[in-house]
Amino acid sequence: MTSRSVRRVVVLMIAMALVTSMPAASQAQLVVYDNFNSVRIDPDKWHGVQLGGGPEAPTVEAIREILAGQLRMGLTTYGGLTSSGRADGRNVLRVNTPAGIDTLQAKVTVVTATAEACPDSSDSAITSALLIGAFFNDSGAPPSSAQGDVFAFFRKLKTSELGQIFEAVVRRCANADCSFVEDIGSAVFTKTWKTGAGATHTMRLEWDKDNDQFLFLIDPGTSRQEVIALSYLGHEDTNPPFADLKDLRIENFPPNCPSGRKRASIEARFDDVMVNTPAP
Repeated sequence: MTSRSVRRVVVLMIAMALVTSMPAASQAQLVVYDNFNSVRIDPDKWHGVQLGGGPEAPTVEAIREILAGQLRMGLTTYGGLTSSGRADGRNVLRVNTPAGIDTLQAKVTVVTATAEACPDSSDSAITSALLIGAFFNDSGAPPSSAQGDVFAFFRKLKTSELGQIFEAVVRRCANADCSFVEDIGSAVFTKTWKTGAGATHTMRLEWDKDNDQFLFLIDPGTSRQEVIALSYLGHEDTNPPFADLKDLRIENFPPNCPSGRKRASIEARFDDVMVNTPAP
């Protein structure tokens, strides 16, 4: 074989490796679940959940409403005065009937985001707007608790260390109430995001069961599209999750700080929510 032929073979092999290593394009056929063109949040489609600490690490402001044809969500949480750990604040809008939803997509805009660091703590401040779903339980039998539930989330994340990034995460509940979790996989996109009314991105979270993976897409079907696939190979996926959920969320995790409370705060807009099955 000539040196030119060798070079051609090497180039071809590299090209094939690049193609096979790229995530498969999403083939999901989506329908509108809610475009928020109503006066109030539709109680036949959604219910709200709010989580936060008590007076030691309070969530002091929360908003969940429709404004100008979009879902507006806001949350402000303060950390405690201890020397380690983070406070936990969450504002959730949950799909009433999540079973059968394998794909969740929405337009997401972060209007403002604040994540104050503590100079006395190694724990960074975190705030985010996200899509999240529980998709199956890997226990190999119908589950009797959340242990083994596998869930994925796709978030616009701001931290006091990393700035404003897109992150894809797959985790598994490690105990009965999912207070402990195990990481299956995570990745950060090359694309970053800005705050403001014009900084909208379409975000899609898709369970690709046939290929034992989750797909995470930014601005699918456009020239700005970016895709990440995270595999869960080795986890049994035939049983439904014990705690099935499909949520739009905002979350705050400010660090505890002995020298003074630190704040995590976010306001986000969600619109044009789409799923893979007709709205119930």
